[in-house]
Amino acid sequence: MSDAKSSAHIIKHRRSVNGDLTATQSAYNTAMIGSPRGDFAQAAQDATDHDFIAMIWKGHFAGQPTWGLKPFCAVLQDIDSDLRQNHSRIYQRLGHCGVLSCRLTRISQYVISNHSWGIAIDLTLGGQREIDLTGQDFDDLATIAPVFMNRGLYWGLSFPRPEATHFEASRQLIQAWASEGLIRGAENNIFDSIQFGERSVEIENMQRAINELLETSYIQEDGIYGIDTRNAVIEAHIRLGMSPEAQASPQFMRNLIGE
Repeated sequence: MSDAKSSAHIIKHRRSVNGDLTATQSAYNTAMIGSPRGDFAQAAQDATDHDFIAMIWKGHFAGQPTWGLKPFCAVLQDIDSDLRQNHSRIYQRLGHCGVLSCRLTRISQYVISNHSWGIAIDLTLGGQREIDLTGQDFDDLATIAPVFMNRGLYWGLSFPRPEATHFEASRQLIQAWASEGLIRGAENNIFDSIQFGERSVEIENMQRAINELLETSYIQEDGIYGIDTRNAVIEAHIRLGMSPEAQASPQFMRNLIGE
């Protein structure tokens, strides 16, 4: 990254920084990979599902071990080689906070972290995970981010609450793994609907559309499908003349957005 203006431009347009890549969600992960365990808490817990555990592999990244889903660790090792060869100065400052961690996200009591499937990594720069988005650390991070995204990893900078050091497998990458037989693949279509406990820019857009439909500041537009959003989705179904449902199906979204 050559100057501060470049970093400022990326932050200003952070919602589109991932291009065609889309974020994955817990329902999609469960359908495509399986469930690591039966319940989740804020504190990290071990995976308990034997079929899932069989897919866990030990790799390495930035000189540290990584325990995670085998194809994800393989992608990280490929990225590691690229960064070591082409971005040696930044690579020397890189570390990470781990990959596999079965838990809820730090910002919610019901959103399952994608770390639970071993498909996400939080980087550190100079030993720090939290970085100043106006400083050299972000310039360095923005320089290497394309190396991750070009291999199908989604940059957390686009999250409703940006996580600049977070990278995770995109839906497209998970689908590619399924096509290659590296994971079991979809067994149902539950992930076609937006589910309670998920978070995404799509959910934030849905919340905004619901507030416009109900003509009031009905719910917080935070990109998290929590209790208030679930209740609002049910109310929006009724307002749209649909059967009351708590899931945001593709048809509901088309009716809501008007596409």
